[in-house]
Amino acid sequence: MDRQKPLRLVDLAAQSLLEDEAAAIATLQSLQRECFPPLFVLAVAGRRCRTVQAMVEAWPFPYLPLGALLKTLQCDQDILKAALKGIDVLLTCDFRPTHWKLQVLDLRSDAETNFWHVWAGLGDGVSASLSCESVAAQASPERRGVGHACTREKEQHSAEAGVLVLLSDLCFTEPSPDELLTFLAKRVKENKLLPQLCCRRLQFIFEPLTLHIITKIFDKVHLDCVEEVEVRCHWEMKYIVKFTQYLRKMVHLKSLYFGQAFLDHWTHWEATAVTWLCAHFSSAVVHLQHLRHLHICGTSSLLGQFHQVFRHLEAPLESLGLTDSCITGSDLEYLSRCSSICRLSILHLRNVQMVGVDAGFLNILLERISGTLKELDLSGCGMTDTEFTAILPALGRCSQLDFLRFCGNSVSMDVLQSLLLRTLPQNMIRVLETPLPRECYVSCGGTRTVDMTTVRNWLDQLNQILEDLGLGLEWLEQNLYPEKNCISVTFDFTL
Repeated sequence: MDRQKPLRLVDLAAQSLLEDEAAAIATLQSLQRECFPPLFVLAVAGRRCRTVQAMVEAWPFPYLPLGALLKTLQCDQDILKAALKGIDVLLTCDFRPTHWKLQVLDLRSDAETNFWHVWAGLGDGVSASLSCESVAAQASPERRGVGHACTREKEQHSAEAGVLVLLSDLCFTEPSPDELLTFLAKRVKENKLLPQLCCRRLQFIFEPLTLHIITKIFDKVHLDCVEEVEVRCHWEMKYIVKFTQYLRKMVHLKSLYFGQAFLDHWTHWEATAVTWLCAHFSSAVVHLQHLRHLHICGTSSLLGQFHQVFRHLEAPLESLGLTDSCITGSDLEYLSRCSSICRLSILHLRNVQMVGVDAGFLNILLERISGTLKELDLSGCGMTDTEFTAILPALGRCSQLDFLRFCGNSVSMDVLQSLLLRTLPQNMIRVLETPLPRECYVSCGGTRTVDMTTVRNWLDQLNQILEDLGLGLEWLEQNLYPEKNCISVTFDFTL
């Protein structure tokens, strides 16, 4: 019979101490620092907010990975709010006791650290031979390499200046911002000192705070630590101009996403204003030498402006998404010869209307990236037999392709069959989403409906094609979606 692992003496002492929260807080002044982590874990697990606040104030180590602990114990925002109250006290103090060592509060839920495993005994494989000094050094930001540019010099400078550093993603949302954003905005409004901020990800989901608050917060962000930026909200011209000024300083940015809401209202601006903004953005992009992933949703306002947007983009992109919009022939022509997309592994042109656009440029683009392309999404592009026939040569050369989606287009059985026979033997496709052939639809009372008899005949043909190619097919019938007018196929490459 399994026996429950007995509690350690330090755990029993911590439990006993927390029974009287006032006494526990009073004891922190004389508590040995090795007792802090197990006591802190129990305080967080027990939702003892007052104790958590007091322990953050008196934390005897330079580093506190709170985010990882909150995720492990599935805590709510109350604990984070309590911890930030402790930070508020530390930022206000003119003098701190020498045993209060906190320099960095890490709020990232995926922070790589075994701090809690070593100090608080969480999980297996805890080494009892590690000394206090070695574990403290292991948990310090200098040893862990926080971000690209949050270097040892920055951390030491912040510590010498008595300024705390928060490691956290920032999500600017209203009307329900998280506790961290509420904390920062409140300090700005009260004209109080802000901590330094090292952020890996910045998100702007809804209408932002006032430009004054945004500017004050960004002045404390180490912009060269930012790796991902996502913008989904409407912005006035002044916000966009300010944002591009910050963007040029994000020199280690890897991923940039613009949602449709960001660009929708650009269509109401004068063409000269849009051209000026594109040029302004382009001048910022030249500094982003590490940018690898770019997704722009709703590019209709950028029609004819792709040369402005991409001309200074020198770093080779790994993924490019241009979705939910229209594209002009000149834009597609420019993309087909743009040097920054010659190594793409992911290309998403979902719901990009290319009606009347010469598909030959798309064929050239696919040929240029045929050696690296792994994922291609052409769904909802309004393409017909003519366009797909034009790109067949390039698709046949995409030797690394393992995901292909082109549902939502009007294609005949003959062209679909040619596409499968030309493409499947040459690449590594495992997931394929195709439209139902044009012949599967019938007109009834002015509306189009799916003729299931024709669909079943097509499925039989499709299955025969795959068998002739020596490809195993999984769950064909279960992946038929008449309501979406597509078929999803998963292949099993066991020849």
